[in-house]
Amino acid sequence: MQALRSPGGEHGRWGGLQHRRDGRLSRALYAAGPGRQHAITAELTYDSRNLTVVGVRRAAAARGTALAANTNDAGRLQVALASAHGFDEGAPLVLVLFEPRAER
Repeated sequence: MQALRSPGGEHGRWGGLQHRRDGRLSRALYAAGPGRQHAITAELTYDSRNLTVVGVRRAAAARGTALAANTNDAGRLQVALASAHGFDEGAPLVLVLFEPRAER
C-alpha cells in the first residue's frame, strides 16, 4: 500500500499497516507538521484486488470531530477531518480497517 498526499490543505501522515488479531488489517492517520492543525486531508491508495475497506473511524484523540471518508473508489481512500480545537502531532486520529480478500 502506498500513501499519497492530496493537493491543497493540511495533511496527515499514514502509519504502517498493522495486522490485527481478528485477521483484519488497520492503518492509522496522524497529524503531520508542526503546530496545531484544525483540518486534515489525506489520501491512501491500496491494492483493491487484495484488500477491501470495511471501516473508517475516529481514534480516541479525534472524539468530537467532523470526519468524512470517501470509500466508493476501489483502490483509493480519501479522508477529511476537522476540529474547532485542533490536532497535535503524535496521536492517531483516524483508523482505517481492511479485510483481506480471499485468494481465488
